[in-house]
Amino acid sequence: MYFTTTALHKMSSEYTDLSTQYHRHQSGLVKEVVGIAASYTPVLQQLGSIIGHLDVIVRYPPVSGQYLTIALPMSRLTHRSRM
Repeated sequence: MYFTTTALHKMSSEYTDLSTQYHRHQSGLVKEVVGIAASYTPVLQQLGSIIGHLDVIVRYPPVSGQYLTIALPMSRLTHRSRM
């Protein structure tokens, strides 16, 4: 058994409608943000590749023997696959 009035019923219907609209807009925003973030992936992958090549080029002289007094550890980038 429910105790309700016409005013409460109207407010409940309005709340339900507004909540549905909110969730629809929220879903659209999430899709847009994910799309924007995904567009950065190729650029960041290319940047990682460039940084890896630059790291090899910069670290090559100490390894080749030109600068034997400098002991710099070699670093290697790792690539993690997307989930």
